[in-house]
Amino acid sequence: MSDASAPSGAFQNRAASAGPTSKTLLETRGLSKNFGGIKAVTGVDFRLGRGELRCLIGPNGAGKSTFFKMLSGQLPPTAGTILFDGSDITGEPPHRIARLGIGIKNQVPSVWDGLSVYEHFFIAAHRRLGARRAAAVADELLTKLGLATLARRDVGALAHGERQWVEIGMTMAQDAKLILLDEPTAGMATDEVERTVALLRPSTSALASSSSSTICSSSA
Repeated sequence: MSDASAPSGAFQNRAASAGPTSKTLLETRGLSKNFGGIKAVTGVDFRLGRGELRCLIGPNGAGKSTFFKMLSGQLPPTAGTILFDGSDITGEPPHRIARLGIGIKNQVPSVWDGLSVYEHFFIAAHRRLGARRAAAVADELLTKLGLATLARRDVGALAHGERQWVEIGMTMAQDAKLILLDEPTAGMATDEVERTVALLRPSTSALASSSSSTICSSSA
């Protein structure tokens, strides 16, 4: 996604070739981000349909995380436009974008070591769904993610891969229309990677509903 990298240039070409669709959920037009003289993301045209899974693959420093942070409002674009579900959300703050239905799992897990797995899911669900539905959603996610036996364990005592699944579950709990997963398998063992891929694969996906869309990134 940086103009200094051949792999990112290939990504730009593939993204631009997706073509228009009446079922488009997300679209970026000429999206760019500069940090001083460094061009982290340059002119990305990208479209994502409803219920679609897309993966962005590129080396560290290609701009994948920066792209995600612009979509989620953590970073304002230097240039370009972000359209989500028919609305221009360019430069909107993170809390407003989250309310519109974009959930993100950042590359570094953002979890609370002193709270249990269940409490993480309940809190995340409560943000959008309210207390009445939060408990049911938390129980459902524990089953979907295979974490029921860890429900009462403090997240601080979990292995790295389990912590990653907890944050994926927190993103799912928000009932988002679009789920952004930045390096969801980073640091995982082979069996953990395979399990995570099964969670993301459309035929077996546990992510939200069939109408939700997902973008994940990977450096390999």
